Amino acid sequence: MHIAKIFCGFTFTKNGAYYLVSAPADCDLEDFMQQNPSNPRPDHVNFTWLLAQFRGLANALHAIHTGIPGKFVAHRDIKPANILVFTDPNSSTRDKVLKVSDWGSAISDLHEPNTEPGSPRSCTHVGPPYYAPECRNDGMSSRKHDVWSLGCVLLEVLIWWLKGWEYLVEWRVRRNEGNEEGFWKDGKDELLDQVEDELEWLQKNGFPNTRRVVAEMQRFEEGKRLTAEEVARRI
Repeated sequence: MHIAKIFCGFTFTKNGAYYLVSAPADCDLEDFMQQNPSNPRPDHVNFTWLLAQFRGLANALHAIHTGIPGKFVAHRDIKPANILVFTDPNSSTRDKVLKVSDWGSAISDLHEPNTEPGSPRSCTHVGPPYYAPECRNDGMSSRKHDVWSLGCVLLEVLIWWLKGWEYLVEWRVRRNEGNEEGFWKDGKDELLDQVEDELEWLQKNGFPNTRRVVAEMQRFEEGKRLTAEEVARRI
């Protein structure tokens, strides 16, 4: 399972904050990319491994979304810093495994659903650059919010894997110029030109299927966006 194991949880009565204790990781995905800046790609990270990890992350999201039948559960803060990198203890080659972690923004309607502004499902609790477009104007987040976010992370990891860490850093700077919304144009249901350019590059350079999956994870209409289960099957 690509979810970081949690050993215990506790809360401080003074501030009511909750804390979870999970297994120690080697690093997070952001640090992993920075520590392996090779262009075009680190030798020990092949494309099969990369897709297997994101298939596992999509399955992890599906488990999060459907683990309590009939109840709404979502992570809502999928980003490189919240995906931890572990060494697989069962691997003779010390393979790395990516796992979802950090539940500070996660929500669940374990009692009565609440979709009012300011409620846990309200997007006032999340922000750019990986949040989904339905969060504009204090909209309501959904399970497919996580799919959009994972699509953003997958695109960034592909950029790093194919073009190197320095290119990814420069691309992020270009992406953020004059933009506060993340991966789409302000006030429009359109991906940024910088995002479209990278998707087109994938299409023209031998990764059409992967490009198609990322594009379908980043559809603006939630009803047309892939579910986590569909991502796991398609990737």
